[in-house]
Amino acid sequence: MTAKHWLFAGIALCWAAGAAAFPVVQQWQTANGVPVYLVERHDLPVIDLRIDVDAGESRSPAGTPGLATMTLYGLMDKDFETNELRTPYQLLTDTGNQYGVDLRRDRASILLRVVSTRGPMTMVSTLAKQMADAKYPFEYFKYRRDAVVGQLPENPAKSSTERNLSLALYGDHPLANLDRRTPDTVKSVGNSAARGFYRSFYVPGNLIVTLVGDVSRADAEKMANLLTEHLPKGDAAAPLPPVPLSASSVEAAPQRLVRQKNQSSIELAQLLPIDRKSPDMAAIMLGNYMLGSSGFQSRLMRELREKRGLTYDVSSSLDILRGSAMLSIDISTRSEQEQQALQLLRDELARFTRDGPTEAEVAEAKDRYLRSMSFWGSTNQALLGLVANLGYYKLPLDYYDQLAARIEKLNAADIRAAWQRHVDPTRFRIAIEGPEPAKPATDATPAAEAASAP
Repeated sequence: MTAKHWLFAGIALCWAAGAAAFPVVQQWQTANGVPVYLVERHDLPVIDLRIDVDAGESRSPAGTPGLATMTLYGLMDKDFETNELRTPYQLLTDTGNQYGVDLRRDRASILLRVVSTRGPMTMVSTLAKQMADAKYPFEYFKYRRDAVVGQLPENPAKSSTERNLSLALYGDHPLANLDRRTPDTVKSVGNSAARGFYRSFYVPGNLIVTLVGDVSRADAEKMANLLTEHLPKGDAAAPLPPVPLSASSVEAAPQRLVRQKNQSSIELAQLLPIDRKSPDMAAIMLGNYMLGSSGFQSRLMRELREKRGLTYDVSSSLDILRGSAMLSIDISTRSEQEQQALQLLRDELARFTRDGPTEAEVAEAKDRYLRSMSFWGSTNQALLGLVANLGYYKLPLDYYDQLAARIEKLNAADIRAAWQRHVDPTRFRIAIEGPEPAKPATDATPAAEAASAP
């Protein structure tokens, strides 16, 4: 899944021996129990603030995919009151600050970047006031809903290989809600339903606050209190049911999404029963790095591009959630080479799982991986996401340093054993986007052609 090719690397911020340790993370709770995470960086006059809410699309009730989306997107809308000339969004952004939202399977995120020397507390107060009493006025809500409707496919399973595989793997699980959204499901969402969803999930027990940048602990505490003290009352949402890993059917036939083009895009995916807290995650991550996430140094790139010229790009990625991770492999190739490329992907995946890497490969990969990690988190925004993951997934503050230490200790046998425990090459689901395969000629066809030849 191309949008996630480097997701695992961002999550896996770690530092090579001799490099700087992960920045110091301060952690506390507000008076109403909201966890707050802070990393002070005073080299630039910028503060990055992030609120992560357990209100991703997986929290939309059955039959209403899109409710979580509309609740997040309409959070800053309000009717004008007396003497008001600008919306809350305009108040935040007209002064050079940045406001944005991010809706994923398992969480909703609100992001605010402010200049620390231009009254940041005023900007935080604007966001806090809106979060404390979101109204979702009808006209604004309808405008946003129409915009979302225009971006969604009528048939998600036929719209992309990524959606097709996610629907197949997650099945009826709520984590598939993100891919179940269609124009019809979103049209059925009303502003009153969004207000109810907001009051149920945008509550102190269901969110965390993360700050990175030019802000002191004292000011960060004020900002966090301001953002959370008037939120609707409520506790953490109940955990989602376990992901149905058995949905990865053995030898399932590839799904074809017919497109009239000369290229075929192939994607293989499988759900793994591990997450960030699993002892085997470091071995799975480094193995994924060697298999397909290290660019030209990866096995897949070497075997399919350099040796055989079947593609310009082939890669693998990990999308890690609570309780599960999705391992996927992507390649684009000429349509007439589709089956050859797919068979080679299967062969390399089976070989890597069966035999594992060599000790020389592991030593080289660890060196490159750990050295490259020292650059992750080099910007406020990159670091913001990493620190937010600590809070949202309830990880220890030294998680990334622990991860680096685990990777440093890995050997070839460790990686092979972990992959054999969690990865089954025969249980990958496959989706292909491209033209219909050519039908083989019948025995009668050549004879007829020969008979008519002069």
